[in-house]
Amino acid sequence: MPRWPQPQQRPKTPHRAQSPHAPGENRPPLGELPPSLRNRIAQAHLDDQGHKALARTFDLSRTTIQYTLQKESTRKSGISKPRIGRPSTLSNEKKHTLFEAIWEEPLINMRLLHQIHCPDVSLRTVQRALAKYDVKKWKSLKRPRLTPAHAAARLAWVSIALFFTTTLY
Repeated sequence: MPRWPQPQQRPKTPHRAQSPHAPGENRPPLGELPPSLRNRIAQAHLDDQGHKALARTFDLSRTTIQYTLQKESTRKSGISKPRIGRPSTLSNEKKHTLFEAIWEEPLINMRLLHQIHCPDVSLRTVQRALAKYDVKKWKSLKRPRLTPAHAAARLAWVSIALFFTTTLY
């Protein structure tokens, strides 16, 4: 039986020394390049590097490099334009206030939290804002009230139970 020739495999490119973003800098959501990386791409392009070389240097696709350079002229001082869509009704300060309230009083329920801290927005808005940070609906446990008499009885039982377990075994 004849052996079929194996397909040619492209040699793997060595790991590039230059990372696409600075150490400790995460890429923003939706694939947007951070401003520092965009500035480095623009500066390298001004130094007469082509799109292909830039794509290899920064480990990005050629179309990403082209789009970044095309949009660089419309940006003012490297800052992205604001996103389209409705702005958030809850400011970051309000969200921070909600988290502080939950931290200070973990037994508070969602409706009371809404009524006290942000009555100007809907309850669903508060739920959505908290769900983004994985704080979903909760119900505080109903714990029995412990009276001094009950506490004394429990202590007496524990001391007897400990006595029997330590002496018998």
